[in-house]
Amino acid sequence: MRLSITLPTLFPDLVQESIRHIERAAVLLPCEVEIVVISPFEVRGDRILWVPEDKPAGNSSAHRAGFERSTGDYLLAMTDDHLLHEHALIDALTYYQKREERFFPLSVGLHQGFSVGTLFGIYYPYFPFMSRRSVIQAGGWYSPEFAAHFADGDLALRVWDSGGRCELCPSALIRSIPNRSAAPESVHRSKAKSSDHAVFISKWGKRFGGGWGTESVRDFNLDLPMAFAGQYLKENSLFENSPAFREQVLAYYSTLPGHNFLEWN
Repeated sequence: MRLSITLPTLFPDLVQESIRHIERAAVLLPCEVEIVVISPFEVRGDRILWVPEDKPAGNSSAHRAGFERSTGDYLLAMTDDHLLHEHALIDALTYYQKREERFFPLSVGLHQGFSVGTLFGIYYPYFPFMSRRSVIQAGGWYSPEFAAHFADGDLALRVWDSGGRCELCPSALIRSIPNRSAAPESVHRSKAKSSDHAVFISKWGKRFGGGWGTESVRDFNLDLPMAFAGQYLKENSLFENSPAFREQVLAYYSTLPGHNFLEWN
């Protein structure tokens, strides 16, 4: 049994710290771990499978290239500006194996402990953990339709649309690097925002977005504070597809002094 972690990067310093935390977490697993690094510079290590990316084309393309070279029975999508908690991998794998017996396809999300991502009121994992067979059942890993945005959300909606389920693994924690705000944004992320948005709405707006606004990303892509989301989570998931749910989110923010929805999101 093997776990493959797809890890795109453009920044040598960031990815080394991310790899260090992955290796610390990997020690607790009863299986091999393959860290598939997709980058324009070579990365070496005992667990590293380096996939050269001569011309960076966005993180979605990189994750897809990593998936195509990966050999694991399970997969996790990581970013170079986040660090795994020591028990994140073993907790995610244990949780996943138990839940996939009931739900197929299944995507389980690692998380930072303070927010829950939703699209049209439907939970999607920021950092999806899946079996290869669930990935295949859902139509593949990150889609070539997206350059840098919405590929994780698209994967989640494909899981839901296939009759499967996405769930949060409560104890599988991850955190952003301390100096994340200082890390530069890739060119692809800034250039692809509007085009990826348009592709996503074209693909999923009719299926899940009836009655939801779609002109702005924050009309339908809501990052919810855990304190609010907790009252809607059922078996570690959330499916509140009614547009009225957004009004409940806005009403919640109105009760928080010094906070507003757009600042959080």
